[in-house]
Amino acid sequence: REVRAAMQRQGRKFVGVRRLKRLRTSEGAKSMAKRRDLNPRIACKDPEERKQELVALKKFYSMYRESLSRWRSGDKKVKFPHGTYKMRIFAKVNCLGPDESG
Repeated sequence: REVRAAMQRQGRKFVGVRRLKRLRTSEGAKSMAKRRDLNPRIACKDPEERKQELVALKKFYSMYRESLSRWRSGDKKVKFPHGTYKMRIFAKVNCLGPDESG
């Protein structure tokens, strides 16, 4: 009761146990969480190293998009960039090795 009252004073809604039990597991949040400025895929204290890693990440995404486009167009022998995981596991795509540039 105290929590409910505190949330009401703050103008926030409180979902009780009974209402939670009625929710469908397929329902999601109706509002989006605030996006942060930093990309959580890169954690680096050194600014120069962080820049290099961001450039490498952009290159990966660019290569991945190109490979995916070709793969969807029927080229099943196209090689995806090293680091591709989901497509390698579930679609059995070919991937470049760690020292191949493509």
